[in-house]
Amino acid sequence: MREKIWWIFIICATISFLFLCFSGTSSAVTWYVAENGSANFTMIQDAINISSAGDTIIVTNGSYIENVDVNVTNLTIRSENGSQSTFIRAKSRSDHVFEVTADYVNISGFTIMNATNRPNAGIYLGSDVDHCTITDSNVSNNHIGISLDASCENTIINNTVRDNGYGFYLYRLSSNNTITNNTVFSNDYDGINLRFSCNNTITNNNITNNSATNNYAGIHLHSSHDNWIYNNYFNNTNNARDDDGDNTWNIIKTTGTNIIGGPYLGGNYWADYTGEDWNGDGLGDTRPYYSPNVVYSSDGIADGADYLPLVPCTSPP
Repeated sequence: MREKIWWIFIICATISFLFLCFSGTSSAVTWYVAENGSANFTMIQDAINISSAGDTIIVTNGSYIENVDVNVTNLTIRSENGSQSTFIRAKSRSDHVFEVTADYVNISGFTIMNATNRPNAGIYLGSDVDHCTITDSNVSNNHIGISLDASCENTIINNTVRDNGYGFYLYRLSSNNTITNNTVFSNDYDGINLRFSCNNTITNNNITNNSATNNYAGIHLHSSHDNWIYNNYFNNTNNARDDDGDNTWNIIKTTGTNIIGGPYLGGNYWADYTGEDWNGDGLGDTRPYYSPNVVYSSDGIADGADYLPLVPCTSPP
């Protein structure tokens, strides 16, 4: 009798343990959105509203007119076939196209447009939103392409940000973000603007044809410190403005292919750099770059310089 009771106790204990292990947990779900009604949802917002942390939303080809609020942590929203096939247009021009208010959100593979009213953005990472990833998207025709507001530890990579008011806008202590491998061009104001934002890494971007006035620049930093800006390609009316920061515009000379195909990493390529490369290593030797080439210009880098500007190689190093 005692042995029977003992086995019953063991079985009950095992069942209880398994229940505790698996209760309250669920497998991640993949939801599909199709504008023609052939999937789970016809609107991205409807899919978000039913999603849980860890889920994935795949958006099929089409044009979606909505303002999307992303408030689910660790959610992936991606297109099925890339930005050339999947368009998200703001339903209200007075709201962000994507407004992200949760951490660890991944957005990938869309054309995002038409949040044209100030201060709205194609993608807005809200206050204290961290660890998000934005990739492989075309962000255009917004007041701001991609905006970070007190948002940290995000990665923004392989996007085209064009024909907006501002391309990127980081403000209110947006720090420790990585902006890399993006094409930023033909924005009306600054290609990249940092205000009161520190410890960001901006590298390997093509930043061209932004703004036609001296009030703006390819990149503009205001009260922003300890940012690393190197191995970018700059060709704008005014390439850089750093009003009062202490930022780094080059790393030490390092073996590796740079953004214009040279054999060393160092600073950035500046289309208006007029210095010379005496030893043919693809790094300017005769003067640092201040943008424009006047020391302490009010329209350039006020504190510091690019001490290893990239130039085309004239001979093997």
